Amino acid sequence: MKIKKCILLIIIALIPLLEAKPPEVTPKDVQKKVKEIFKAHVTYKKMTNELMARVLKNYIEEIDATKTYLMKSEIDQWLEPSDELLNKMISDFKNNNYSSFEEIHALLNKAIARRNHIEATLEKSAIIKDVKAEDLKEDVWPNDLDELSNKLLKVRSLQQQAAEKFNEETIDNFFQRIKKRRLNHETELIGSSDEEQKKIILSYFLKSFATALDTHTNYFTPSEASQFMIHVQQRLFGIGAQLRDSLNGFSIVRILDNGPASKGNKLKINDKIVAVDNEPVVGMDITEAVELIRGEKGTKVLLTILRETQDQTSEKINVELTRGEVVLEESRLESSLEPFADGVIAHLSLFSFYQDPKSSSASDIKKAIQDIQKNHNLKGIVLDLRNNSGGLLPQAVSVTGLFITKGIVVSIKDNSGKVQHLRDTDGKMSWDGPLVVL
Repeated sequence: MKIKKCILLIIIALIPLLEAKPPEVTPKDVQKKVKEIFKAHVTYKKMTNELMARVLKNYIEEIDATKTYLMKSEIDQWLEPSDELLNKMISDFKNNNYSSFEEIHALLNKAIARRNHIEATLEKSAIIKDVKAEDLKEDVWPNDLDELSNKLLKVRSLQQQAAEKFNEETIDNFFQRIKKRRLNHETELIGSSDEEQKKIILSYFLKSFATALDTHTNYFTPSEASQFMIHVQQRLFGIGAQLRDSLNGFSIVRILDNGPASKGNKLKINDKIVAVDNEPVVGMDITEAVELIRGEKGTKVLLTILRETQDQTSEKINVELTRGEVVLEESRLESSLEPFADGVIAHLSLFSFYQDPKSSSASDIKKAIQDIQKNHNLKGIVLDLRNNSGGLLPQAVSVTGLFITKGIVVSIKDNSGKVQHLRDTDGKMSWDGPLVVL
């Protein structure tokens, strides 16, 4: 078996930030980061017209991913830029001038105001019946205002169809939640001041530049890098509770086993968090509230919650918890067995290549195989990597090593052309029988 893994180039902004605030990045920082990336990249060493054209396209798609703000006529010159424009933008870039991207962002500011006006009108409009998701499958920018309005009405109609499946809340509350998230996202796009907007533009430029190089290079802000590592490792430090935005607080919808919230029966399902360490969270974006709740292992966090009583009123309670490690074990590795002949076939789904002081993807798979062999006649293994988000390259090598005796697993070529081979060398196998990799 041979696994090809690509290295994700993570360029983290210079100064840590709170969630939903732009990173502290300056034009000089951008130049420095771009030079670092060019130095490390195998193919690209300088900004070219071809590359800048992709940066432009990526930038517009980053700021309007749903294609529900801008209209095609407004952005045609950027989507199909002339050589003259590209040459000017490259010259501007070398001089720390991002005026073209500022111009695009100015268009976005107007587009956001326009969409909010349309949304307010649609709130009073009749919903279109029998709208299907396929109706919005064509992922293009609308040509004019009528097309934009019609697209937004279809989106709203699909949202209402989804809302009708939620019995525990009214459709009005459902749309209020969607509106709140949209407005929060718009604030993140344009910032609350001119200074913030400049930082946002530079951050989006770095994102667009990185993805223009190839599909495996990305720029992460510090908060995004933190979220990425949580996703890969499936572990974090917090209280171990899953929240839902209830507009007037954040309701606890799940308490994770072995997390701080599961100990002492201090928190209950449907408790509504309204403040964290005496800071009100009502009206916050859920990511900001989660950021306040998370923290270093062993530190205290004070949650102010509202809990419904038997007489349908709410009592206000302060709950102090000690933050701890929360391992999302069910999101790391899943195993199931299917009867086959006089034994079983094991279906192992590995969701990332992870490693922490207590476990790793390779050790967990090895243990899963051993446990199955103790109790069953194991006839074969299906290793399912279809939903694997990637992760640590050494772990990809170690997982491969469970199924081969030795050999090259991954080859890496650096910017100088030097090739490095990562091998499995221990000569041991955890399973040498039939194996299917999905």
